[in-house]
Amino acid sequence: MRRADPAHHRRQTAKILDNARRLFAEHGYDRVSMDRLAAACRLTKPALYYYFPGKRAVLLATLHAYWTAQAALLASFRPATDLGKTLRSFAQLVLRQSRHPQNRDIIRIVMAEPGRRPEVAAAFFRVFGPSLERQLLGIVQPHLGRRYSRPMMLALLHQFVGSLAHYSLMQQLFRAGQSHLPEERTYVSLLVNGFLQRTAAGARRPRGQR
Repeated sequence: MRRADPAHHRRQTAKILDNARRLFAEHGYDRVSMDRLAAACRLTKPALYYYFPGKRAVLLATLHAYWTAQAALLASFRPATDLGKTLRSFAQLVLRQSRHPQNRDIIRIVMAEPGRRPEVAAAFFRVFGPSLERQLLGIVQPHLGRRYSRPMMLALLHQFVGSLAHYSLMQQLFRAGQSHLPEERTYVSLLVNGFLQRTAAGARRPRGQR
């Protein structure tokens, strides 16, 4: 097969990954064959294999593209001088992004696959994890760096982000008015206030206990 020009190659790759993301999220990885993906992309199966050697490569490329874009978004986030305002803005950014259809798809895929495919979790920590940790530490280190060790700050931040991810997932699982989730602004306020209270309490404990 004659090699496509770079622009065409990028467009075709993006089309494949877009369809793969949608199909994996809707039907599950195991139920999406390369034949089905090729049909959704309006490609022949040999043409699909020209771009990717197999379904596992498509899955990892889909996640890699998403996490690379999210890392760039995080890099553009600018914290405020006030920690509470910074955490609130960050939480709103995360929840706003989670409402985009493509982001909802990725959340479904990631929730379903890591237990069966450890390479998904490995890809996350290789591609997105370092950027996420750097950005999160940049948010809190000026405020907590003298009182908390790096591992302790990361533990607090992972709990914060994990709570946001759980709330986002619950928003997707339940229709509006059919759950007992607090309103988003209320939830963010509760989460931020809880973070500030925990770190304030920690500041009053001897350093060796943190």
